[in-house]
Amino acid sequence: MAVTVAIGFWLLDAYYLRQERLFRGLHEKVVTGGEASPPRFTMDAHRYGGEAPWLPVLLSRPMLFCYGPLITAASLLILFLS
Repeated sequence: MAVTVAIGFWLLDAYYLRQERLFRGLHEKVVTGGEASPPRFTMDAHRYGGEAPWLPVLLSRPMLFCYGPLITAASLLILFLS
């Protein structure tokens, strides 16, 4: 149960981090301007934000340092206490 909850929070945290990367990409494109810049007040980060693939976000350093030990410890507790 604890491992499932930790994985669920890992996925939720990865979703938030991916959204943040998309919006930072959108912000950079609006600030730099140019011919192919998005409309000024758009919030469509999926269209204009650039690339933010799931796997690099899930395996990023902060995510692994936070959820890796948590899932490892919960798995070891389940293994040794069962």
